[in-house]
Amino acid sequence: MKASEVLQQYQKGQYNFQGKNLRGANFVGKDLSGADFSYCDIRGANFKKANLTGVKFSGAKAGLQKRWMIALLLMALLLIVLSGSLSTFVGHLVSFLGDTNSQTQRVGWVSLIFVITFALVSYYRNLRGGVIAAAVIIATTVALAVTITLVIASTVSSADSFTITVVGAATVALAVAVASIVISAITFTIAFAVAGIIAVFVVFVVAFILVEVIFKTAIFGGVLALFACFIGYRTLKDEFRDPWLRKIAVAFAAIGGTAFYRATLTDTDFTGAILNNTNFNQAILTRTCFKDTVKLNLARAGKTLLANPTIRDLLINPSGGSFINLFKADLRGANFNGANLQEANLKQADLSEASLQYANLKDANLTEVNAIKTNLSYAHLTGACLEAWNIDPNTKLESVECDYVFLLEKPDQKGNRERRPHDPDATFKAGDFVRLYQKALNTLQLFLRNGMNPQAFRQAFDKIIEENPEITYDSIQTIEKKDKDVLVSVEVPEDKDKGKLEQQFNEIYQARLEAAKAQAKLEAYQDVYRTDLKEIIQTLAPQPSTFQVNQSVEDNRTNINQSHSGKGDIIGGNQTENNTI
Repeated sequence: MKASEVLQQYQKGQYNFQGKNLRGANFVGKDLSGADFSYCDIRGANFKKANLTGVKFSGAKAGLQKRWMIALLLMALLLIVLSGSLSTFVGHLVSFLGDTNSQTQRVGWVSLIFVITFALVSYYRNLRGGVIAAAVIIATTVALAVTITLVIASTVSSADSFTITVVGAATVALAVAVASIVISAITFTIAFAVAGIIAVFVVFVVAFILVEVIFKTAIFGGVLALFACFIGYRTLKDEFRDPWLRKIAVAFAAIGGTAFYRATLTDTDFTGAILNNTNFNQAILTRTCFKDTVKLNLARAGKTLLANPTIRDLLINPSGGSFINLFKADLRGANFNGANLQEANLKQADLSEASLQYANLKDANLTEVNAIKTNLSYAHLTGACLEAWNIDPNTKLESVECDYVFLLEKPDQKGNRERRPHDPDATFKAGDFVRLYQKALNTLQLFLRNGMNPQAFRQAFDKIIEENPEITYDSIQTIEKKDKDVLVSVEVPEDKDKGKLEQQFNEIYQARLEAAKAQAKLEAYQDVYRTDLKEIIQTLAPQPSTFQVNQSVEDNRTNINQSHSGKGDIIGGNQTENNTI
């Protein structure tokens, strides 16, 4: 069925396209929201930037068309031919061990040590580790060379061996991985076997051309090529070994496959679909269902949820998540409907816009989890830890099953985890949990550190009331003392922005506190000033004994003046006369 026919029928209101053959169809940028493509063959179909919200792809078959599969296999074979040639040349260098020339023998020994080191570390660690270890061996060998001539000769030969071996091994590993992914739609084992046989065959063909060292070179080159095939196989199976090589191989194998690049896949259903060689790079995977999908590990994930193997496996098999550790995991928009997350560690995980309907979260750790716009309808939350979890009015808690919860992750000094209900023998009745947290969603909590300043609180709260007439002093539900701090709970309308209200209150409250502190400092300074001034005055005041002496002197002067009145007149006359002058 052609894309144009699908689009015409879709515009007419026909949404059911189950079982249709849509191989290679082009739907770039189209709006197909709500369509049903269940059990369709969508191999090679292009859905780039399309709106596929709510679309059903249950049981659909994605991946490569035959012509693209053949083209990619030919490209993989070319890589194998190239790597086989390089492996043969390395075998030629190692064959110098049997040469009578000591200088040439050194080249063979250096090449052999390098290859063995590279192979061992690559086997037990990864390809990158093998490269680093071999490079260290080469550098050490060159540094310990006896003569400058030998150093130069060894350096050139060793460098050739290093470059050729690494490029050859990486190339054949990439080729085997690509070939395996491409042919995985048929049989993975056959793909690996064919790739290995071809690699060995190429090695022997190239080795035959190098007649001089045909046996040694062919044998060693063949072994090296097979080893590279094995590395490619392990890279494909173990996603934590050389992830960079695996990403390249998967991206390469997805060329020409089903493309969902930057497509909107919100609430899209891929249940049971075959998704190898599919491109999900930069797709919007909000609540996208991948339950029971096949070969999703061979799809190009980009930076989506599917890039994390643990999360991807849980999306495929939701029942296998008990005791799983998802600490700080980015689970935005994940579809965990019906998932078994019993005793899972989801501390500080981001579950915003995720769906956990009917999920089992018994005894799960939801400490500081971000559950904004999260759907927890019908979820089982008995025994879960909800310390400082973040929910909003868009968090769906409809029909949550819960007997009790804990508000502390770890027991306090008294061994208390703040169980709700407090009574260890009591449990929530039907609907209690929803009512409790629905009430919490409409509650603004004001945290006042180091106690409450009544005057500052009144001024800040009056400002809130002035701008929000729906809020009054009767809206204050509780005032709780938390050690030295105070927690005030205020009921606010659903449509109010609690963050903005809290910010507005804190700004005024803190400003009034600072003003009160400044006033207290001023009054304290004034009190100190008055005290200091009083002490200064008392210090400068005449002492009682001095006052008596002066008084006696004055009395004597008075008596003297009275007894010598004539002389006093003369003094007075002289004074008058002098003043006149």
